[in-house]
Amino acid sequence: MKHLQDITADIGPLYPKSEATIPMYSFDRPATILWQGAYEAMRADGCTHEQVSEWLQSKGPRWMLDGEVGDKLEELGREMGRRCSAAAIRGTT
Repeated sequence: MKHLQDITADIGPLYPKSEATIPMYSFDRPATILWQGAYEAMRADGCTHEQVSEWLQSKGPRWMLDGEVGDKLEELGREMGRRCSAAAIRGTT
């Protein structure tokens, strides 16, 4: 998929670089996918790069994640866990 503008480098790490309790291979990837999608949808709806950047740095994303969007993401995580359980039990990736 071609992005209008790849904002991966602008997003930065989800947490400061420190020793993770549960280090994961692709920990930042879900956040990158979510925010890249939000960026692209807002640009497609006519927002400028500056408007999207300002919104992403505001409390707006937090308010959305505290509501229905957060519930949907949590359910997506549960579904992913259910799909991956068998492989984890077998010790395969």
